[in-house]
Amino acid sequence: MLVMHLQRVQPTLPFPSAREAPESAELRVQPPIDLAVRESRCRCGGRPIRRAPMLLLSALLHGAVLAGLMAFLHQRPEVLHAVPETTLSMVFAPAEPLAVQENPPVEPPSQTEPEVAPAQQAAPAEEPPTPAPEQPEAVPIQPPVSVEPPLPPTTEPQSAQRPLEQAPAPPRPAPSQAAPARPRPVPTTRSAPAPYISAAPLPPAGAMTPARPVAGMESDRPPAYPESARRRGQQGRVLLRVEVAADGQPVSVAVATSSGVASLDSAALSAVQRWRFVPATRGGQPVPAVAEVPVRFQLTD
Repeated sequence: MLVMHLQRVQPTLPFPSAREAPESAELRVQPPIDLAVRESRCRCGGRPIRRAPMLLLSALLHGAVLAGLMAFLHQRPEVLHAVPETTLSMVFAPAEPLAVQENPPVEPPSQTEPEVAPAQQAAPAEEPPTPAPEQPEAVPIQPPVSVEPPLPPTTEPQSAQRPLEQAPAPPRPAPSQAAPARPRPVPTTRSAPAPYISAAPLPPAGAMTPARPVAGMESDRPPAYPESARRRGQQGRVLLRVEVAADGQPVSVAVATSSGVASLDSAALSAVQRWRFVPATRGGQPVPAVAEVPVRFQLTD
């Protein structure tokens, strides 16, 4: 701090040098601050007013402001650091290999279901040639002697009965051997193909039995071809086991060999159950017997 001690100052009298100053005036300040010292003193009512305390107060206020500003600047980074920072990170996953899609094998179009317009089937332009009927198996036929079966009079003429070689033997439970007869063609319809039907002879039991069973079928209605099987072009052969009573009525009908198509088997069963048969005879008397009836379902072009 600069301490100035002024005993007496003459503001109106400049002192060119220290030698020309009066002896009573003593000035211990340097020449550059002489003017400032002179102006720092003024009179108000004859009382000198000093500005040193005011300058000191102003300096203290400025120092306090500077100290507060410095404290604020020092505290501001701490406040900024207290705020949580959000960091975004992008991680690129490795590209997955593309799955190779294998094309499934293309199935060839099914040729078992030819689609035919119903109008062409109902009214064809030209009737296709009827194929030759399949040669049916031999049917043993023997004319009845005493009992006429309840059948419609549409049977074919039977061959003359041959004379017996020996006296009739006592009846046996097993059926006898049958003689082959001329086969008959199966009636067919033009609207829908009908199956070819033939009766199989019973297994021979012995040559000494004079009685010959009759296992021929008499039926005017062949099995109807199932519509679903006809649309799909399904064909097959069904072998039925039929128990024929003495009056020619079928007692039971069962499938001995299936055709592999359920609709064809059902059509054959329902049709044969409504048929009537010429009963087998032994010694001129009708007896119950078992016959095997094959039914063939075949489509014509």
